[in-house]
This record gives sequence, structure tokens and C-alpha cells, in this order.
Amino acid sequence: AGQYQETYDGHQLAIYKIRWNPFHKRTFISASADWTVKIWDSRYKSPVMSFDLGQAMVDVMWSPFSASVFVALSLEKTYVYDLREDRHTRIAENKPVKSKCTNLAWNWQQPVILVGDSHGGVNSFKLSKH
Repeated sequence: AGQYQETYDGHQLAIYKIRWNPFHKRTFISASADWTVKIWDSRYKSPVMSFDLGQAMVDVMWSPFSASVFVALSLEKTYVYDLREDRHTRIAENKPVKSKCTNLAWNWQQPVILVGDSHGGVNSFKLSKH
């Protein structure tokens, strides 16, 4: 059994995904039904950044190649952010499939993401360096 550490408050509805940043041991990111993706520093109880994407967010993942890049997923779109380039605006968005998107996975060797969909499909996308 583990030992209780902390409770972090910041989302208004269900949280669908939480992931640690592979480059910064205290930083994690969360995706919620409240239309937001939030970035946290585990030393603080409130988020340090919040992104309102206007729809429920079902998944989010940090890039395995850069500490500042993450991809967020709604039921309809992927959103790519690079905090080093622009903290307020996404650098790309894509409607990857005709059905509902359900989850994300990064390829840890190449800049490729997989998007699972509600019809049992897995779709592969290569991210450009821009």
C-alpha cells in the first residue's frame, strides 16, 4: 500500500487522463471533461497553466522528445502545443478520424502518434518538425 501524499484541485468535471512529464519529475498534465488541459507542478495544489479547448478532453501526452511539447485529444481533434514556441496558441490541430477519438500513444523512437477511435481503428500520424 502507498502513503497519501497530496490532493490537487483545479478541474470542475471528470479527469480522463493524467501523465507525468518524462523530462521534469515534478511536472504533470491532466485532461478533463471540463474542456481543459492543465499543467501542474507537484509542489503546488493549483495548476500552473490551463488551456480551455471548448470541448471535453479525453487524453493528453507529453512528447518523448521535448519537455515543452504535448498533444491533447478531444473526441474530434488532436491539438499540438509547444510551450517553448507559444504558451497561448497551439502550433497545430487535426481532425484525424471520422469517428470519435478515444486515446493517444506516442512512438518513443519517432515523431509519430497513434489515435484510437470509437470504431476500433488505430490511426497513425507523423508530426512535422514545424
